[in-house]
Amino acid sequence: MVSRSEIDKIEAALPSAFDIRFVFNQWTLGADFCTNVLGIPTDKMMDPSFDLLTHLGFSRKDIEAANDHVCGTMTLEGAPHLKEEHYSIFDCANPCGKKGKRYLSVNSHIYMMAAAQSFISGAISKTINMPNDATIEECQKAYELSWSLGIKANALYRDGSKLSQPLAAALVEDDEEAEEILASGSAQEKATVLAEKIVEKIVVREIIRRDREKMPQRRRGYTQKAVVGGHKVYLRTGEYEDGQLGEIFIDMHKEGAGFRAMMNNFAIAVSVGLQ
Repeated sequence: MVSRSEIDKIEAALPSAFDIRFVFNQWTLGADFCTNVLGIPTDKMMDPSFDLLTHLGFSRKDIEAANDHVCGTMTLEGAPHLKEEHYSIFDCANPCGKKGKRYLSVNSHIYMMAAAQSFISGAISKTINMPNDATIEECQKAYELSWSLGIKANALYRDGSKLSQPLAAALVEDDEEAEEILASGSAQEKATVLAEKIVEKIVVREIIRRDREKMPQRRRGYTQKAVVGGHKVYLRTGEYEDGQLGEIFIDMHKEGAGFRAMMNNFAIAVSVGLQ
């Protein structure tokens, strides 16, 4: 039997949640309640893929309906008292939520950049979002429009072209339900699935790693000189006895204390990674 205290815990956590599944869990209700009252085995509850609401018998459709009612649809489309002719004021780079259909056109991104370009000396760091089915000709037209409006740079991004998106499929290759969500689910559902799979494959599973291999006291290396932007840069290396690279040092002819510290920290980070 669920007591009033458990209901209060859930109601207190809901305002800050964007998915009710992040509220109905052992961290909100308490592990003792989930184990002793709901009868969920500890090992099952610690499984990253475990979903309390599904375990209690709620269907995916039930959970989605509750999500829409409690957490909202994450879009203003269809909102009461908002006229459809005013929707364009709230359009974003991508469709909002799982039910949103509207988003800014490619040309609108470019025209916004053009409105600001004359007041800026350099280029604008602004991504122009294009749908997955964008063609080469459409990309060409986007660049030509940017050129004709005097925009100094143009960063096109076609949905699905980012390296991390194809790699995401590798995380769910053994889970048919997760594959379905990744293919047709909302952005919120995709993020949830990927987060769970990352935890399962990287955090939960045992990670085998070797200890840091320290450099010998006396080591060989070389010094490489270069000139970058008029500044002399010296890259010095340290090697293991078998000739493998183990550390680097970066020295500059002209440098301030802040820049020197930044370069030193960068070199240290690389060296630790090498070792």
